Amino acid sequence: RSSVCIHLASSLFKMAPDMIQIYLKHASNPLEATICLAEMIEPCAPMLIGMHKVAGVWHMKIKAIVFDAYGTLFEVYSIQVLAEEFYPGQGADIALKWRDKQIEYTRLITQSDPHQASGSQYFRPFWELTRLSLEYTLDRLHLERESGQIEKLIRQYAHLTPFPENLAVLQKIKGMGLTTAILSNGSVDMLASAVKSAGMEDVLDHVISVDPIRLFKTSPESYGLVQQTMRVNKDEVLFVSSNAWDALGDTWFGFTTHWVNRQGLPYEALTPRPHFSGSDLNSVLSSLEHWNSTKV
Repeated sequence: RSSVCIHLASSLFKMAPDMIQIYLKHASNPLEATICLAEMIEPCAPMLIGMHKVAGVWHMKIKAIVFDAYGTLFEVYSIQVLAEEFYPGQGADIALKWRDKQIEYTRLITQSDPHQASGSQYFRPFWELTRLSLEYTLDRLHLERESGQIEKLIRQYAHLTPFPENLAVLQKIKGMGLTTAILSNGSVDMLASAVKSAGMEDVLDHVISVDPIRLFKTSPESYGLVQQTMRVNKDEVLFVSSNAWDALGDTWFGFTTHWVNRQGLPYEALTPRPHFSGSDLNSVLSSLEHWNSTKV
């Protein structure tokens, strides 16, 4: 039997128990009879339980869109403008190496102690890792660590430039009646400042930080925070990230995924590929239209 028929059978019991009891009263095998009934009404699945077919395969419709923050909604490399002002000729290199070291530290912390219920004993908030990563970057480039400049660069990270299309896209998604959220390695205060600075407070239902679990992406625990926050199945979530490694981790976890490939990079050699991809956040709207359109 197809999984959709089993799902329908379960839904029938919940939706119309009295009707089903009458139908099954004279059935020798109630479960089999219910599944047979489900098979007969299978074309009505989208209306009954929110399922639909894409390319002949049954899927749940997307109910929630979850965004990565840094690089997806907020331009992490916009920091190079201020870095260039402080360190002429070095701004782009600072921004790139700073970001790489920041991600490297999150992976080191998570991979070195991944199995404790209380999270990694080496955990440090993302805000602290951001500072340490900057200090390392300046040392690596043999640049002076002047405290005033470091403080200004750090504060700028709380007010990163949002990509220009983001707000309009988020407004359209909210207009569809979908739940919106951020799931990020970022600290709670960092994310709150960035969201407020970008004017996105009214278009995001949830802003989820990994701080409570003390483990960073791509740990399964980090992605599991989505379902702890919202009552959704994995396949009812479209996870959107501009980081290819994040999109792959989301896909492995079981989310439907969209990679915002802003830099025109190749797909990761590791599989599977994300379900969708595009060059900016506008492409998410096309993915939603494709995935949630009923094809029976």
